[in-house]
Amino acid sequence: MWVFPPIINSNSSSSTNTSNFNSITISPSLGKIFNAKVTLRNAKTNAILGTRNTSSLGKVNFQVPKDVQDVVVEVEGGATAKYFDEAKGEQDLPSTVKIRAAAPVTDKADIGVSVFTEAAVKHAEKLTDGLKKSANIISANKKIGEAVGLSNIIQAPVLIGSDNDYNTLKDDAASAYALQLAGLVKAAASKVPTTVTTPALSLLNTLSDDLSDGIVDGKNEAAQLSNLPYAALASVFAASWQLAMQQVITNLNNVELRAALKTKVADKVEIKDINIGTVVTGDTDFGGGDKAAWKGEVYLLATNTSKLPDFNNIDPPIGTLFTDKIDISPRSFTDPFPGVPSNRFEWFGVRYQGPLTISEAGDYQFRTVSDDGSKIFIDDVLVVNHDGQHAPSSSARVTVNLNAGVHTLRVEYFQGPATQIALQVFGNKVGLPEKILTPVIPVTTVEAVAQ
Repeated sequence: MWVFPPIINSNSSSSTNTSNFNSITISPSLGKIFNAKVTLRNAKTNAILGTRNTSSLGKVNFQVPKDVQDVVVEVEGGATAKYFDEAKGEQDLPSTVKIRAAAPVTDKADIGVSVFTEAAVKHAEKLTDGLKKSANIISANKKIGEAVGLSNIIQAPVLIGSDNDYNTLKDDAASAYALQLAGLVKAAASKVPTTVTTPALSLLNTLSDDLSDGIVDGKNEAAQLSNLPYAALASVFAASWQLAMQQVITNLNNVELRAALKTKVADKVEIKDINIGTVVTGDTDFGGGDKAAWKGEVYLLATNTSKLPDFNNIDPPIGTLFTDKIDISPRSFTDPFPGVPSNRFEWFGVRYQGPLTISEAGDYQFRTVSDDGSKIFIDDVLVVNHDGQHAPSSSARVTVNLNAGVHTLRVEYFQGPATQIALQVFGNKVGLPEKILTPVIPVTTVEAVAQ
């Protein structure tokens, strides 16, 4: 039986012949993780290749025999282990916490370990032969990266161990990844109770399960996850992540770097989404096929429907469309949705969902004009109820106090008998003129919309 020679630190003065080894660095990030145990395993055999401690450096080096093709990294908390939670500062890292990565071995590789790599390990474990098969490791890392718009999730990030470390960021891949990971945690902090001091751990435990099936949707396969520290809707997740990164960027000292990271990183967020039903092939009164902030799903309803249904409890949508405003003044609707095989211009419903960003906390007013029923929900709370069969008419104005940040907007509408339709959604900060609602509500004086 072959016995591996001792695994040595690449900085060691040991006389072991390093020509038989590949040198790799492991850089775990929750942000920076201090005094945590790092175990390196041969992915094919699960044999331990060595253990190290991240110490105050937050990273470790290993020499790996050249006949080892892939490794699994396990980072574990302990009595003296700590990590820098980018939203709450330095926190203890309990021994119950484990964060992993699986990656091919190349000389001088620097392997990052993050919530994304943990999700990829969980995904690979579900495949035939699991982590023993190189192709599974490669495909899992790629799949999870595609789900969150990242080209390389095993990239080592710049390690953030204090608020001052943000100003060490540069216009490079390691800094971009550090910003992305920090943004996730800062966004999660707005979703957990104020008593929770470890949003990074809440994110690790939940998002890695969620992403392990290759999509952010609040589920692990079919199982619904609870206590999500983020919005399960892809577009809202993306907007929250983007806003959190923009807030980090705003505090950087280097003006040119702020501009570069905004353009190259924050503005490029794209979370994989699944569209059910046919995407419309052209523009309609209700939206079009080009991607926009709010996704509308078109449902067929029974003849003589008298009020809005629970869209979760009826047949799946037959079509999908997108828009960034809902402004359908009363008009005729005699043509079906283009490209959607329904030929339907009456007895249908549309459910819009997406982000609503509030730049300034305060009181906001909402109302709808519709023919027939309409409702507005914010963060799953019913705000406007103008349901039922009726001619074009306005709901009452409703005032809601909203925190700054990204909220989840849902607008539901149904069209009863042909052929008149109407659906206008208004929203404004109290004290400013009313206007058609947009994904980001202005908080400065704007031109009034005729009522």
